Amino acid sequence: MNREYIDVCRTTAPAVLVLMCLCGCSMIGHAYRPDPAVEEIILEMPADDIALEGVLSARLVELGPAAMLDVCMMLTPPGKGDDTHARYALSGLAGHVHRPGAESERSMYAGVLITALEEESDTEVKAFLIRQLQRVGRDEAVTPLGRYLSDDSLCEPATQALLAIRTKEVEGELLKALESASEKNRVTIVKALGEVRSKAAAHEILKYTASGNDDLREAALFALANIGPVSTEALLADAARTSSAFDRARAVSYQLLY
Repeated sequence: MNREYIDVCRTTAPAVLVLMCLCGCSMIGHAYRPDPAVEEIILEMPADDIALEGVLSARLVELGPAAMLDVCMMLTPPGKGDDTHARYALSGLAGHVHRPGAESERSMYAGVLITALEEESDTEVKAFLIRQLQRVGRDEAVTPLGRYLSDDSLCEPATQALLAIRTKEVEGELLKALESASEKNRVTIVKALGEVRSKAAAHEILKYTASGNDDLREAALFALANIGPVSTEALLADAARTSSAFDRARAVSYQLLY
């Protein structure tokens, strides 16, 4: 993102501003000097107390999406700079916009995080942004987060964010991702489908109970125990007869869950 773009963002009507931020941002994560007003705020983070943190967060909200995006642009990969102030500021914003009666602010911040996430290239920074989106995202975040379910490094944080959001669209994203998931990601997604009790996934998950991958087999047993199809009872009984004391205990816990 260049300086001229930021200047245009700051002088554009709010509705157009959000659209521009969603469409035109780039270079997230590179060394970047924010607007002086933004820099002044974030340098006070972490705040000395919760009240001051709220005041500072409110000031960022008043400055609008471009100011929030400024802070996102200050994030850096580990070992490539000190972005402590920016991380505290973004975390503080997540808490601030989550308060009752702040839906418009929450939606605005979620949109900024989605924009920053899509433009960012560093995996660790992406994971941090996903964790913030986990706190403030709702329906608007489900599809963007679903894109990371195929990423071996980001599937876990994206899944946890989706489970926290847990709107009706989340099940569909998880089901779609299961079809082509790598074995590593499949364990995470199967567990998540169990947590949302996806009856639509039960048939597909059933075949993983015979997997040679211990983690995937256990994830499938847990998921089916949580979903509760009739066919699960015999599977869990068989699992409880395993030779390993630990596996027997775990299988019994799944029987109780079922």
